[in-house]
Amino acid sequence: LMKRKIFYFLLIILTFLTVLVNGNGFSWFLLSFEILFAIAMAVWAHLTAKKIKIGLELEQAFIFRGDQAKAVLTIQNPAVFPVSDIQAGVILSDPVNEGRESKRTVHVAAGGKGKDQWQFQVQPVHCGIVKVQVRELRLYDYLGVFYGKISAPLLKGAFAVLPRIHPIVLEKEPETGAGQGEQRENVLARLGSDSQEIFDTRAYQRGDAMKNIHWKLSAKAEELMVKEFSMPMDLRVPVFLDTHVKDPEKFTPADKDRFLDLAASLGNYFVEHQVAFEFCWMTEDHMEKFMVEDPDSLYYGLRELLMIPYFKAEAGKAEVFLENEKEVLPVRILTTGEIYVGDQMYGNLGV
Repeated sequence: LMKRKIFYFLLIILTFLTVLVNGNGFSWFLLSFEILFAIAMAVWAHLTAKKIKIGLELEQAFIFRGDQAKAVLTIQNPAVFPVSDIQAGVILSDPVNEGRESKRTVHVAAGGKGKDQWQFQVQPVHCGIVKVQVRELRLYDYLGVFYGKISAPLLKGAFAVLPRIHPIVLEKEPETGAGQGEQRENVLARLGSDSQEIFDTRAYQRGDAMKNIHWKLSAKAEELMVKEFSMPMDLRVPVFLDTHVKDPEKFTPADKDRFLDLAASLGNYFVEHQVAFEFCWMTEDHMEKFMVEDPDSLYYGLRELLMIPYFKAEAGKAEVFLENEKEVLPVRILTTGEIYVGDQMYGNLGV
């Protein structure tokens, strides 16, 4: 912008020097035209910017890390003349990963008396809840020298960047919380052979699929009730995410990505093998749980994992806790990259 202004100013100076040397009528006309045209462009940009309407829409609620999110800017120009250059400052902020922000500039245009849509893509580096804001909307004149600021309500949106899912294979299948024996056989006998047979109904819990809501019973009970097709709670596999880290300052977003990738990959493995499970993790004073039964609930669960807290590991405390809870939490994922299924330890499984 500054270079264009300097160039146009030098052009006017050159024309003015020509007027001083020649003094003919054409030189005066050219000088007057250059000055008046610049003034007209500045006024046009300022007035047209007040009429422009801009909207922002995100096409996806979530993407997987490494993919690109698509956003659409809608520009409505009620003026007769088209607009060749609108500059929008797009800011991506990620409050999960220490409030990092990145900025890019998007250039769009709009025809006269019409509406245009421009698509642009953003590709965050790490997992997290990414907020998108559009600021500093400027409409430039045809010379690209002057601009008017577009007044618009705050344009913002958000999407989740979920961890990647990698193919993994476990040599040892995890046992359910109820273990083996007569209790498991009795439950399976009660379930029947039909996978769509309703085993029971219960109150709605976070992570339940909307398609399983029992609407008639919900209306009677005046709360959401869901149909239970699969195993009851005590037969779900608890997958414990141990969020203790030795040195929080050295636990980078890339380390967090690898940890979440392990959880996503293991969760996808269970879903593919029709193993009902629940993600478990510790907060300051209690354990949180999120049930997963199908791909939809898995994606919702992965979104919840983006917000889990991480703690500094006190010497020996985490090891003692895990040893004491080994029977209750048969599957554990550590921030160091190991997965424990009972006493069997796996490495990062190629993740």
